[in-house]
Order: sequence, then structure tokens, then C-alpha cells
Amino acid sequence: MINAIQYLRALAAWMVVLHHFVQLYCTPEVSGRIASFFLHYGAYGVDLFFIISGFVIYHSTSGKTVHFKQFMVQRMARLAPAYWFYTLLITALVVNYENLIPLTAFEPVFLLKSLLFLPAKNPSGIGFFPLLTVGWTLNYEMVFYLIFAFTLLFPFKFRLVATTVGLLLLIFVTHKAGHDFLFYSNKIILEFSLGMEIYCLWKRGWVQKIHYSMSIILMIFATLLFIIEQPIGHHCLRSGVPCAFIFIAVLSLNQRLNSTWIITIGNWSYSTYLCHLLALALLRPISLSLHLPHFFTLCLGFPLILAVSYLSYSFIEKPMQNYIKTFQKQKETILKSKGLASL
Repeated sequence: MINAIQYLRALAAWMVVLHHFVQLYCTPEVSGRIASFFLHYGAYGVDLFFIISGFVIYHSTSGKTVHFKQFMVQRMARLAPAYWFYTLLITALVVNYENLIPLTAFEPVFLLKSLLFLPAKNPSGIGFFPLLTVGWTLNYEMVFYLIFAFTLLFPFKFRLVATTVGLLLLIFVTHKAGHDFLFYSNKIILEFSLGMEIYCLWKRGWVQKIHYSMSIILMIFATLLFIIEQPIGHHCLRSGVPCAFIFIAVLSLNQRLNSTWIITIGNWSYSTYLCHLLALALLRPISLSLHLPHFFTLCLGFPLILAVSYLSYSFIEKPMQNYIKTFQKQKETILKSKGLASL
């Protein structure tokens, strides 16, 4: 296990949590440098997630024979169950408690597109956001998985180039196609290639050779790049490159990163990402009615999100992943036994 990946997942997830907390509780007027920082830069946790995803996918298929169907089943088992659960839960709340969940709305066709990871404009008017609004990133994840799955036909050393070409073609074609396809023309998807490139550096041992003092300098430099640049939303260069520097810096410290609780929070990060908006939205009416200070509300939200993340990981994510692994092993055993029987 590469512990640094779990550290980075934890960091990315909680950057997004704090970004949405400030959006929900502190806007339109944000006071304080910390709140302002997370309002403007916390969303870059998504850029970090995309780089992590590119690294992990390339790493997980290195030195292995993986087929298209096997890969897509594994990725669907990883993403879909928890996402479907929270999407349907949000749907039930939106239908029955109209004003509880902000900035989303229900329509049957829109729900179906959300569940199928297809981009569609939210009926609330906020743009290309699925019913569970944080799921917009998963639509990019799924198309990356699909493109990468086709590159499994190539030798491993050509997959980075093939994936990057595939992503560039997707940007070009969907930009020309227009309509809902415009969603895929966002250059943020090139951050998956950034993660794959970092894996190439890791595999050659170059990242491991970085001295810890240089790692700290890299992180400071990345933070300065964030601060110097005006917040511009997600951008494969202006937010992706600083996130890549942070990724490399943390990865180079892998041997020093042994905190069990941070690794655990990293394991829960996908569930944290999916559930945090729901938890924050449910806390909001309580916080407003009791006139709770923002910091106190955050102190309530933090353990609530952690608890839901733990339950979600333990009873949705992990069982489904274990089931798929067991199923695939049984299938491989059956195929091997049939092969031996035919000898």
C-alpha cells in the first residue's frame, strides 16, 4: 500500500468539505482569511482527486493482464453503489422536503441520467450538475475509465500516450458537438493524465529520491501558486499543476507517512465526498434556528461526516468491492479448472 495516496485522498476530501461548508454557512459575506481561502481554493481538492485517480488506475494495472470488461466491472463496483445510494437518498429528500437540499431538483429523466453518469443540466438551473451535485466529478471519472479501458488493448508503456490522445480527442469532438456534450470539453480531464505521468516518475524511482526538504519547498511553492493566481475555477494548468506539485511532494514522503487514523480517513474519502453535502444540509436548519456560531457548527459537522463516512464505507463500499473480488476469483478458478480438464 502507498500510504501517501490515502493521505492525499483525505486532504482532497476535506478540502472539498471545507469549501462547501463555507459556501453553505458563510456566504455571501465571508470574513476571515481561513474561510476565504477554503471558499476560493478548497474546490481544488477535486483537481487533486483527478490526479490521484490517474495515478491509481495506472498503478493498479501495471504488470497485470486486465481486460476491458474486468476493468469496467471493478470501477463500477467501486463508484456506483455508494453514489446510487446517496443519489436516491437525496432524491427522496428533495421530493418530500423541497427546501432542505439546496441547488438541486428532481425530474425522472434527469434522475436516470444522473444514475447513468451522463451529463445533464440540473432542473434547478445551476448547470451540468447531477441530482447529487458533487457527482459531476464522477461523470468525468467514468469517461476517463472508459477511455483507459480501451487502452488496455495496448502494451502498458503506450497507455499513457493513448489515454492522453483519447482525452484530447474527447475535448475536441465534444466541443464541436455542443449541447450536453460540451460538459466533456473541459480540460480538467487532462489532470488524469497528470496523475499517470506522476506514476511513471514513481515507477522509475525518481519521486522516491526527492529529499524531504525539497518536498516541503514544493508544497510551499504550490501554495504560493494558488495564492498568487486569482481563483479561476478548475484548470488543468493553473490548478492542476500546483496540485501535481503537492501530490509529488506528499508521495516523496511516503516512507514517513504512517498515521493509522489519517490512512483510515483516506479510505473513507469517497464516502466523505458523497455524504458531506447531505450532512451539512441537514445541519443547516438546526444551526440557523439555534443561531450557532459557524465554528461550533463545523465542530458538530466534522464527527457527523466522519461517522456517516465510516458507515458508508463499512456497509456499502467495502462489501461490494469484496463481493466483486470474490466473484472474479471464483470465475478465474472455474476457467482454470475447465482449461485443465480439456488437457
